[in-house]
Amino acid sequence: MSMDCGYQDEAVADKQGHHVPQRLPQWIHLREATGLAGTSGPVIRPLWRGRLTDVSGWFLGRPE
Repeated sequence: MSMDCGYQDEAVADKQGHHVPQRLPQWIHLREATGLAGTSGPVIRPLWRGRLTDVSGWFLGRPE
């Protein structure tokens, strides 16, 4: 990704006072995420980061 200010990291550019173009979010960050896939049991991760395009479904609450 190329930016006007020459920075690769938008967070660094923003903190340094450079103009950062506003875009729609492309990533999601979750705490205490539980993943379910196939017939295996739930996978609990304390932190999880993924692309929004890779999320195929979600729900609020805890699986039982």
